[in-house]
Amino acid sequence: MCGAAETVACTDRQTIAGAPAVPAAALHTVLTPYPSWSLTSVGDDRCQMAKGDGKRRAPLSLLIVEDEPRVAWVIRAIFERSGHSVTVAASIGEARAHLATATTHAVVVDFILPDGDGLAFARSARDDHGVGIIVMSGLAEVPDSDDVISLLKPFTPDQLEHALAQALAQSRASR
Repeated sequence: MCGAAETVACTDRQTIAGAPAVPAAALHTVLTPYPSWSLTSVGDDRCQMAKGDGKRRAPLSLLIVEDEPRVAWVIRAIFERSGHSVTVAASIGEARAHLATATTHAVVVDFILPDGDGLAFARSARDDHGVGIIVMSGLAEVPDSDDVISLLKPFTPDQLEHALAQALAQSRASR
C-alpha cells in the first residue's frame, strides 16, 4: 500500500477505514478522497490528515445529525459518492448513542435540532471524541462559532467536502 504520499505506521490493533491491519513495523499509506491529504495514525486508533498525493482514497466514517430527512439524504449521498461510510442520526440523543459505540472521524450537525443545541453538541463531540465538526445552518450565520467550521445552507458538494477537510485539519491541530 505504499505510494508517493507520506507513509504512516499502523499497529496490528488498528485498521484505518477498512484497511487490513498490518504489523507495527510495517509502513503503509491510506489516502482520502481529498487529493492533497492522507490519513495518518496518531497512536490511539484515531486518524489524522497529512499532506499526500491523493492517488488512492480511503473512506472516512462520518456522522450526519440532521432532523430534516431530505437534507440528511442529500448530505449522505454526497459523502457516499466520495466513498465514505455515513451514519445519519435525526437527534442529538441518537448521535450521542452512535458516538459512544462507533469510531467516527467527523460529525456534520445541524445548528437547530428538536432535542437541543447543535453547536453545543458539536463542541462536546469534538472535546469528548476528538472528531472533526461541521455545524450547518439555514440562518445567516452560526452565532458564537469562531471555534468550529460552519456551513450555510444551501451549499454545494464541493463546499461540503472542503468543510470536511477543514474540520479534520482543525481537529488534528487541536490534539
